[in-house]
Amino acid sequence: MERLNNTLRQRISRLVRKSLSCSKNVENHIGAIWCFIHD
Repeated sequence: MERLNNTLRQRISRLVRKSLSCSKNVENHIGAIWCFIHD
């Protein structure tokens, strides 16, 4: 599980720091994660 979290953080910058790469709404954030998982 820790490896998955690390991979997600490395590939999706939105999960690293809220102030640098934040999504303007929740739908965009969920969409970015969905695209990563289903790619």
